[in-house]
Amino acid sequence: MIKKMEELVQEIRPSFEAIKWEDPKEYANWLSQAYFIARRSTSFLGLCLFHSEKYPEFQARCADHIAEETGHEKLLLNDIKVLNQELHKEMPSTMAFYQPQYFRIVAENPLSFLGYVFFLELLGPTFGDYLMERAAKADKRSLSFLKVHTHADEHHLESAMQVVLALPEKYQADMWTNFYMSRDSYRHMLDCMASMKQHHKKTA
Repeated sequence: MIKKMEELVQEIRPSFEAIKWEDPKEYANWLSQAYFIARRSTSFLGLCLFHSEKYPEFQARCADHIAEETGHEKLLLNDIKVLNQELHKEMPSTMAFYQPQYFRIVAENPLSFLGYVFFLELLGPTFGDYLMERAAKADKRSLSFLKVHTHADEHHLESAMQVVLALPEKYQADMWTNFYMSRDSYRHMLDCMASMKQHHKKTA
């Protein structure tokens, strides 16, 4: 299952490659959007804790994950500061990426949130080395967030996958729906960044 997810995440590589990571402004824009996403992580996990009392293994995983994610948004702000950039404005496509998770957790099935988690967890191992190599040309001191997320904690992914495999088939299907939705929404966010770059070139 993880291998299939890795292959699906690889499909958005062209959208990553379309961004000029060597440009401090473009790199800072991605860091900014990542900040708006990261600062919601613990809130989502808290919602999952509250709505998943029937699934103690999932609740325990959420509690552990809250501890792991706390403070990561500070790394992003620090990297932006190192680049001598300000926090960029949150893009509508960024909001469209994470905001549906409130609905999926509260109104549908909190276990489907695992699809969002798996997608984000696999971004680092899939693209982290590539992004660090390019972003280092903007400023090699601005890689703290990427360094933390580039190499996945294999035990982390395996333990989360064990939770998934123990779920009823319907809940596994919900997880996959959220995975695909998250992947496509994130790709759209990256494409919007690239479009902004092209627009600036035409109006310059």
